Amino acid sequence: MKRFVGALLATVTIVGLSLAITPARADSVPAEQIVAPNEPGLGYFGFRSSPDFGLVFSSSHLLGFESSGNQVSAIHVCTSVLDSACSKADLWKYVATLAMCTSATDSNCIEAITAKDKDGNPLATSVVQSFPSKRDQDYVGDVSQNLPTGGQLPLIDIPGAPHAGGSLYLPEVRIQGRKDLQRGDKSFNVDNINIGLYAVTIAHGNNYSVYYESDRAGDYVNRDWNAGKNGTQPGCIVNDTTACAQQQALPLDVKFGIKIRTSFPIPGWFHGRAGGPEIQMESTPNGGTSLSLTANPVISPIIYVWKKKSDLPTDLTTYIASLPKPLGGTGSGAGNHALQDGDPNLWSLLFDTTNFDQGSMNMFLHWLPVVGDKATADPTYWTFIAEEGTLHGTSCNAPNNTLAGIVSTNATQYLAGPPSWNANDQTLDYKVASAHFQANGEVFKGSYDLAINADMARCLYGFSKAPVKASVSIVSSDGTEQVATTVISETNNWIYLAAKGFTFSNPLVKVKLTQDKPTSPATSNPVKSLPTPSKATLLTCIKGKATKFVKSSTCPTGYKVKGQISK
Repeated sequence: MKRFVGALLATVTIVGLSLAITPARADSVPAEQIVAPNEPGLGYFGFRSSPDFGLVFSSSHLLGFESSGNQVSAIHVCTSVLDSACSKADLWKYVATLAMCTSATDSNCIEAITAKDKDGNPLATSVVQSFPSKRDQDYVGDVSQNLPTGGQLPLIDIPGAPHAGGSLYLPEVRIQGRKDLQRGDKSFNVDNINIGLYAVTIAHGNNYSVYYESDRAGDYVNRDWNAGKNGTQPGCIVNDTTACAQQQALPLDVKFGIKIRTSFPIPGWFHGRAGGPEIQMESTPNGGTSLSLTANPVISPIIYVWKKKSDLPTDLTTYIASLPKPLGGTGSGAGNHALQDGDPNLWSLLFDTTNFDQGSMNMFLHWLPVVGDKATADPTYWTFIAEEGTLHGTSCNAPNNTLAGIVSTNATQYLAGPPSWNANDQTLDYKVASAHFQANGEVFKGSYDLAINADMARCLYGFSKAPVKASVSIVSSDGTEQVATTVISETNNWIYLAAKGFTFSNPLVKVKLTQDKPTSPATSNPVKSLPTPSKATLLTCIKGKATKFVKSSTCPTGYKVKGQISK
């Protein structure tokens, strides 16, 4: 089986991926371990919402590409940028999962993992070991080129935060980037940063399947694609050949934190699935970044489904037909032009929503009616992704390496990055989507949190330094406004907003900031002044030691009013 995902969709190809899980087993395992079934036969389309897709493929690698124009001619697995096997590369791509820092001067590492109970009391944490064992594509980084080392993750024990499988947690900071000589890169640039925390149980076995990036040029449609082979073991967030970190449900009342240090600036906007996020970011003396993220986990529904192509609604099949080929995803027809241009009954394909853009949102919304607007499962998440800090539709943005803000939700699908600026309504608009019903049939209630740099907000609205107020409205897809519980506060130059309790499938969150108009000086702090002179006023006018008394509205040239005497 193969997986292909288009260049703008976190491109991945997997050969020999095992995804099957029977419905009976799906009922008996945690929602976090349920995976999509293999294609049931030929002539099917399937859909999988993957809220943390970028964190699932977590094996580190550094590949050197030889290419001509946009076409790949050879690919090499590199142990470092100095590896002679990669000396002819004109493009390097990497994925790095960060280890714990071992000294105060380390960069590109995890500095600390923190946790607080529901009352805000700190919980003890300790590093148990590195996990998993060393893998074939691990490599050594180069701080001078902003290339993180790609290796193992830390396994953390938090006894005060037990979950169904024990008290072990796996923090994953996954950085993806490249160095492209065709565009003149002198060092490595970051494409994206994914940060997640998982409650895990370590299972042991034989011959677990391990995900590696492909070194076969034929697996790449062009140099913008990524392509993997083998696959992660079903139900594992990460594994080697003998050990698997199986996901468990995260405790929702514990506030977890991850602090990292990097040798490079981090984009100033974060989005993700979490509740009540708090974020701190500052530049380090070496030009890097110190970043701290804390938040509570949230429940976010997921959807897995396969349907015979002939049984799908016309609007969905029309939408799929409009997409550029080759279509990416998982299945017998993945990435295959010849099959996709031929008989539709001879190939199958499972679509993944791997991004948080309008295309992924459209795909998700087209599939929702097929599943009756109901989730397949309701796993827990604590995940964040870094984006550029640009508010769409406005010039009010944070300076480079200055934190602009963070937005988080429990929705399955949303549009990444900062909210859009609605100039007509003077609002910050944010689109979210999810199944209306959870897997157990209950109505799913949404959450939305926004923390925005107060200086940026004041730039948007032309506000003064006076306190800012806000209102949050939730507009359903049919245009009706929902009632939601909202909270706003301003602390340390940050404006925090939260909306809870609204329903899905596809609402629009609208945030409007306001500020009381300042009281005019004449009424707030009246200044006493001389009455306006009139014809009935006798003025005392002075010029040096000379004094004149004139009955006029003004003094003669060179004289000024000393006082006023009314006749």
